[in-house]
Amino acid sequence: ATGEPITAPKNDIVLGCFLITKIFDGFKGEGKIFASPQEAILSYQFREVDLRAKIKVRLPKSKIPDQTSNLLETCVGRIILNEVLPGKMPFINEEMNKKALQKLASQLIGDFGVEVAAPVLDKIKHIGFEYATRLGLSWGMDDLIVPENKPQLIKEAEKEVETAHQHYLNGLLTRDERRGQIIEIWFSVMDKISKEVKKTLGPANPVNLVVSSGSRGAWGQMTQMIGIKGLVTNPAGEIIELPV
Repeated sequence: ATGEPITAPKNDIVLGCFLITKIFDGFKGEGKIFASPQEAILSYQFREVDLRAKIKVRLPKSKIPDQTSNLLETCVGRIILNEVLPGKMPFINEEMNKKALQKLASQLIGDFGVEVAAPVLDKIKHIGFEYATRLGLSWGMDDLIVPENKPQLIKEAEKEVETAHQHYLNGLLTRDERRGQIIEIWFSVMDKISKEVKKTLGPANPVNLVVSSGSRGAWGQMTQMIGIKGLVTNPAGEIIELPV
């Protein structure tokens, strides 16, 4: 219906591809320079450099047309993914989350046709599964870190709600105005806590990696688990003023 290809990587395939193409600071082999992609891969196989360490590699000019230098800052994981792509394609030097992989699938089918794209997408599938297995990412309750200032934010919101209620009792607000203010206060707090949750779960946190990759879950779910579920509706479809 949208013109997008029906074949799109998901779940573990996305996670594996995302994990090997995300660069981390301080990993083994950071700063090393390689004469060719094959040399970089060989170095990884000999455990001299990590898949996700920031390295530089010399590439043919045709592979990096937008660069003046032949040296490209990348990681071994990105090189491994690019190895399975058709030779005419420029080097893809970015984190491959779900959206990026869908875009790549569209590009492959659009530029090279289904006959060429199908085997390449199969290889990407194998890379995703293999490295999701090798890197063995998982997360437990300890990885769901509650933001430190969450109790403070809730306490401040409760004070504001009490003030609005007092204004209503003093005749300064109508019933609907009081209700509207309270709902607005809690929605504002839900938004603040949601932002704090993202900050608390750093870029290397397993929960952050799973959600950011697009393989599974969403930030709204993480906010509910760690922060606040917030306002819900009653059977009549009206918002209940007291949050969960």
